[in-house]
Amino acid sequence: MNSGSSRLLSRLVQRCSASHGVAVHSPRFLPASFCVRAASIHAAQCKKIDSVYEGPNRVILPTSREMMHEKRTRRENMAERSEEQVQATSTVSELTKARLYAEALTEFRKVANPDSVLRNAALNACTKALWWDEAQEIWKNLEEKNVVSYTTLIDLCGKMKKPNEAQQLFDEMGSNDIAPNIITFGALIHAYSMSLMQDRAVAVFESIPKQLLQDASVVSKQSMYLAVMSATARMGDYAKTREFFVEMTQAGISPNHLHFNAMISSCARIGDAQTGKAIFDMLPHYNLKPRCEDYTILISCCRQDLSLCIEVWNLMEKNFIRPTRTTNQEMLKAYVNAGDRKGAQALIEKAGEGLDRNNYRVQGLISRVESLPEPVSE
Repeated sequence: MNSGSSRLLSRLVQRCSASHGVAVHSPRFLPASFCVRAASIHAAQCKKIDSVYEGPNRVILPTSREMMHEKRTRRENMAERSEEQVQATSTVSELTKARLYAEALTEFRKVANPDSVLRNAALNACTKALWWDEAQEIWKNLEEKNVVSYTTLIDLCGKMKKPNEAQQLFDEMGSNDIAPNIITFGALIHAYSMSLMQDRAVAVFESIPKQLLQDASVVSKQSMYLAVMSATARMGDYAKTREFFVEMTQAGISPNHLHFNAMISSCARIGDAQTGKAIFDMLPHYNLKPRCEDYTILISCCRQDLSLCIEVWNLMEKNFIRPTRTTNQEMLKAYVNAGDRKGAQALIEKAGEGLDRNNYRVQGLISRVESLPEPVSE
């Protein structure tokens, strides 16, 4: 185990042991089961946070090279920082990357007079943890707000489904003569997308200055198109989603899996299996090998046609792709829609822990399976 992994495990174990009233100084003195439990609790917390990025919105994160360049430039232009501020910022950032958000905020609060760089690092931790109140407290005391600060809080507004607050922050940037960068626009598009406000998301995308989009990195260009395609896909607007896909490819921007996934997602809302399958079949033409996520959304498109779903499922198995909990859930939905009690029961038994039985949707599907008529004996 490397030093980084060792530190992460130590913090996880200390957190878990504290919740049980046990004093622990090293994970070496604990049974393996306790260490596993600490990691499991942490994983569950991360899963809850990740849920805000389900579907095609999942990758819209402000981590592009433009944002990193912006942060470096801001730091270089600042007056010389104290060793305490530098070390605290590094620690907060490291803990945030490890998803130890409570510990990151604790380290931040140890510094008596944190500068703007450290406050931005703490604000980022709150955004990743979905802590609205804590973020507002940091924001209130952040005197030197810059594009990184605004973009981070707009990103949090999106995750918390507060599009009006996100727009207010964006407008405030203009009032303060702070120019938004490409990631700021992406965060605002995402905020409207998460709140199912397609027209506003499209309007923001179309307001991006052409030169700004042209000068952006390839990854950022892909992310901007993905953001707006996600907004239209969530509303089931295949025509508009495809329109942006065509515009992107004609501009010489290569699509990735997520762009195709967004187009298939736009078909899944209304169960358009034929169009969804046609898009899926395009993947190899772009040198993209279908992933589990792509098979899963295709099964969702085909949920009203059990035979097609079984065909997709068999293709997954043929290509040695292991289904996720979401895949199993969508397949179970297809069995239920077809009234196939026997097939549904077989899937439930085979999936085992591969079905999230704590999920209320899965619970509803299992309940419906139990109400289906027994198969007629031959």
